[in-house]
Amino acid sequence: MNKSKRNKIILVGISTFAIVFTLFYFGIKIFLKINISGPNIRSYLIAALLTSLASVLFFCFRQKLSFYLYLSSLAIGFILMFIKFVNGTEDLFDRMGVMYFFISAIAGFLLALLIQLAAKLLKAKDKKQVQA
Repeated sequence: MNKSKRNKIILVGISTFAIVFTLFYFGIKIFLKINISGPNIRSYLIAALLTSLASVLFFCFRQKLSFYLYLSSLAIGFILMFIKFVNGTEDLFDRMGVMYFFISAIAGFLLALLIQLAAKLLKAKDKKQVQA
């Protein structure tokens, strides 16, 4: 792996981590007006680490379609989370908003894997037909 590729991978990981952590932290602090405690920060760090790890893996293995699909699912998850936060301040809306994010992130991850698998299978099928 050359230095340029490694720098891009590091940039993708750090930027995804920073964006996810910042959106969680300030979104919950500003929209919900909740004082953030140590366990909350730890859970935001873990969520940011897992999402950045997934995006780095998609980027590292050159799965561009999966990478962009996963990042868009994260964006959709945050948008849905913030919409739910704005619509209500009850305890139920807090949990529903966070669940929207996680469901969107997991669905985006699984859909990205399925689309990448389908692309690999189609490429293998085309390669097999060319050889025949």
